[in-house]
Amino acid sequence: MSKFSIRWNKYGLVIAFVAWCVVVAILEPAFLTTSNLLNVLRQISMVSIIAIGAFLAVLTGGIDLSVGSVAALSGVVAAIVMKRFGMAVAWGVMGGVLIGALIGVANGVMITRMKMAAFIATLISMNFAKGLAFIFTSGVPISGLPRPFVFLGRGYLFFLPFPIVIMAVVFVVTAWVMHQTRFGIRVYGIGGNAEAVRLAGVNVQRYLRIVYLVSGAAAGLGGVLLASRLDSGTPNVGESYVFDAITAVVLGGTSLSGGSGRIVGVFMGSIFMGTLGNGLNLLNVPSYWQLIAKAVLLAVAVSIDIRARNEK
Repeated sequence: MSKFSIRWNKYGLVIAFVAWCVVVAILEPAFLTTSNLLNVLRQISMVSIIAIGAFLAVLTGGIDLSVGSVAALSGVVAAIVMKRFGMAVAWGVMGGVLIGALIGVANGVMITRMKMAAFIATLISMNFAKGLAFIFTSGVPISGLPRPFVFLGRGYLFFLPFPIVIMAVVFVVTAWVMHQTRFGIRVYGIGGNAEAVRLAGVNVQRYLRIVYLVSGAAAGLGGVLLASRLDSGTPNVGESYVFDAITAVVLGGTSLSGGSGRIVGVFMGSIFMGTLGNGLNLLNVPSYWQLIAKAVLLAVAVSIDIRARNEK
C-alpha cells in the first residue's frame, strides 16, 4: 500500500473528524456543550449497535441491507409483545432481538444454502421485514409503552444516558470477541481468503450463518432501543439506518472486499456520522442537503477503499 493509504487508514478519519468539529464549533458554539455532545452520543447509539452487525457482514466480504427494516420490525414486535399481549418488558426486549436474529438466520441460509449473493438475500429480507412491520401495525404506531421499557432509551445511569452505556458494552464485548476468540480470528480469515480457511478445516458456511444471525440480532437490539426512545413501535423508522450504518463501517476503514477493519473504526465512523448530522442541524442546513452530504461522504470513503485495494 502507498504512504497515502497507510496514513489515511491510521489518521484520515480522525483528522476529518477534528476539522469538522472545529468548523462547527466556530460557527455554532453550542456544538461543544456537554449536553449537546451527550445528545450526539445518545443519537448514534442505536445506529452504532446496528453498524456492529453490518461490520461483521462486510468483514466477511458480504453486506446486510436488511438492518434498517429489521430494526423497525424489532421495535414493532417488542411493542406488540408488551402492549397487546401484556407481557413483561424483558419479554418485549427478547422478542424484538429474537425476530432480528431469526431474519439474520434466514439471510444466512439464503446465502450459504441457496447460494444467493448477500446483496440479493438481504434485499429480500429488507422488504420482507418492512412488509411485516406494516402488516403487524396496519401502518399505525403502537405507543404508550411501559415506563421501564421507555427507560432503556430515555433514562440515565448516573449522568450518562442509558443507551450510551448499552452501546459501550456492546462495543467492548464485540472488540473482545473479534480480537481474542477463535470466532473473531476466523471471521477475519474468511473475509481475507475464504477458500484458504475452508482448506484449513473450518466450516465457512456455518460461520457465515452465525455472522448474519449476529447482524440481525444487533439490528434487533438497535430497533428495540429506538422504540424505547420514541415510546413507540413505528413501522417506518430506520429507513435511513442501513445507509448510516454501512457508511459508518466503510468510513471507519473496513474494506468492502472483506478481511480488513477494526471495531474502533466503526465507532469513529458512527461518531463522525453523528456529529455531521448534528452539526448540520445546528447550522440549519435543510435535510435534503444533509442527504447529499452523506452520499458524498460515502462516495469518498468507497473511493479510498478501492484505491487502497488496487495498491495492494
